[in-house]
Amino acid sequence: IDRARSADLPAGGLLRNSTVFANAIWDISRMTQVSLAGTWRRTAYLGLPANSGVGLMLGSELRF
Repeated sequence: IDRARSADLPAGGLLRNSTVFANAIWDISRMTQVSLAGTWRRTAYLGLPANSGVGLMLGSELRF
């Protein structure tokens, strides 16, 4: 969690930033791997609406 002093920021400046993330990796075989990454973010700005969101990413790898 990053948090700035509001007295030090201009209007629209980044007041608070929070991020949580997790990764899962599965080696199916010697040649195949699957992974999943999840992220949750929340950001607050001085004088502007807050912003939050979730992100998911699926990855795969095939080795030769």
